[in-house]
Amino acid sequence: NVPVNTRLLSFQEGVRQGAIALFSEKYGEKNRVVFMGDTEALGGAMPPCIEFCGGTHVARTGDIGGFKIIHEGAVAKGIRRIEALTGEHCQHYCFQQSLLIKKCCGLLHTSTEGLEERLQEIIAQKKSLEKKSPETHSLGQKTLNAPVNLSAMKVLAHNTKHNMVLAIHQTDNWSLPHIKTQIDAMKKKTSQQKGGCFVFFNVQGSKDSPKTTAVIGVVPAPFLTINALQIAHHLTAHFQGKALGGGRPDLSQCPGPSVSHIKEGAEVVSSFVWNSVLDPT
Repeated sequence: NVPVNTRLLSFQEGVRQGAIALFSEKYGEKNRVVFMGDTEALGGAMPPCIEFCGGTHVARTGDIGGFKIIHEGAVAKGIRRIEALTGEHCQHYCFQQSLLIKKCCGLLHTSTEGLEERLQEIIAQKKSLEKKSPETHSLGQKTLNAPVNLSAMKVLAHNTKHNMVLAIHQTDNWSLPHIKTQIDAMKKKTSQQKGGCFVFFNVQGSKDSPKTTAVIGVVPAPFLTINALQIAHHLTAHFQGKALGGGRPDLSQCPGPSVSHIKEGAEVVSSFVWNSVLDPT
């Protein structure tokens, strides 16, 4: 917390006293020179910092408070500029960064000390998934062209009634593109004269806090009076108390029920769909 003094000096005198001049062409006859530190007050322990400067309006260096560099970049050959926050702005920035780290730790179910290791695990898992075959949910291009893989799905319902097919499956940690690919493959096997509804309850996340997403695909037919969006809204209204989800009439996505209520979710969808199918007779 050393004192800060300013003097108006000529360019030559400022340089003679030790001030650094980065842009000599910009200095006039009289220039503001800032002295940080008093050699005598400090017992000669350290020389003062002397700069040509138009800012730094503080009486002592301690008035600046905290100092946090947030960006560094080149402004010219051999010259770099840093951008920093001080005082209350520095405190607010550090507080926000602390909240962000705490939120990330909560999402990843780890401590601050274990955050880096957890992120490395996730990156390694992602790379491993990308190397796997379509049947094990590769995120690459092969996954998007993968055929229907029933062996990797848990069948919750598969019925045909009034020329209408209803198939509900549970999957674990499938990517959304892969689920949509499977639904598209199922749709291609179903004509509009027959009609179809295909629902995936996909469970993701850790064992301690898994989350379920419902992806719904519908092949419209004259005797089917509902679409994928209406199914999503009905499902979420039952479990969340309000209609949620978005998408298109033929393909929608919404929050699913908890893992322990997936079977109930399948029953809710089944009942809603079959009650919305007109008897062709």
